[in-house]
Amino acid sequence: PEKIPVPGVVGETQAAATTTLSNAGFTVTVNTQASTPANAGKVISQNTTAGTQATKGSAVTITVGITVTPTT
Repeated sequence: PEKIPVPGVVGETQAAATTTLSNAGFTVTVNTQASTPANAGKVISQNTTAGTQATKGSAVTITVGITVTPTT
C-alpha cells in the first residue's frame, strides 16, 4: 500500500481539516473535547501526527474543541 505524509491540521477549523485530510487520501474520525472559547470549532490535536508516513486511505483522528457552558 502507498504511504503518504499526513498533513498537519491543528489550528484549522473542523471543516477545513476534514477537507485537507480527505483530499490527501485519508478518512477522518472526529472527537470533541472541552476547550477554551478561542479553540471552539478548531482542531486542537490530531492522531496520526503531522508528517508521519501513513497508508493512503487510513483513518486520521482529529480532536475538535467545543465550548462547554457551565451549569449552575
